[in-house]
Amino acid sequence: MAGYSPADSGRAGLFAFDLPGGALRHRIWLPPVAGGHILGDLLVTPNGDVYASDSQNPALYLVRAGTDSVEQFLTHPEFRSLQGLVLAPNGRALLLADYSHGLFRIDLASKAVQWLGFPAGVTVLGLDGLACDGQSLLAIQNGVAPARVVRLRLDVEAGQVLALEVLDRHLPIADQPTIGTLSGRDFYYVANSQWDQYQDDGGLRQGAVLEAPVILRLRVR
Repeated sequence: MAGYSPADSGRAGLFAFDLPGGALRHRIWLPPVAGGHILGDLLVTPNGDVYASDSQNPALYLVRAGTDSVEQFLTHPEFRSLQGLVLAPNGRALLLADYSHGLFRIDLASKAVQWLGFPAGVTVLGLDGLACDGQSLLAIQNGVAPARVVRLRLDVEAGQVLALEVLDRHLPIADQPTIGTLSGRDFYYVANSQWDQYQDDGGLRQGAVLEAPVILRLRVR
């Protein structure tokens, strides 16, 4: 990012804002860890709990409703690069994308972790943002070429992805889509995150040209 300071490397937190005014209400910093944090996505449940996924220090963090402190909810030996997360249709589990390992189902009561299987000819690697749509997931899959928006039909109780359907490959605009949200039957997603325009130290790559951010709307049937 422009104006990056090495002192802020690996520092991460959760911030609560009033809408639509935008006033900052709470700032909750994660405890420092070796190697730092990269919070990639978050989920606000109907009761107000907030879960956040960390792709650098692979763990799930939780801010319970009505509190202003964060706790590590879960880590697991199979976690590697955590991304999008949603509440399962039954409300009793989380569905969590791992960029390198696919999809996990996490029971909220027991914290049991189950890796979701998938049929031959389907890949669930490289998933980023997730949105729940009934018994299906809408997902940004930017770890494949070309990047795309997909629908994953699930049997959550059986721990299985039944099928994958490609919904959108909107090139060249959506060359690096990242996260999205479902409103009614419209899926809105960030089309051009432009991650590859930056170096690891936060500076722009030589010759990089940034574009205005683009949000695309996809009508979902």
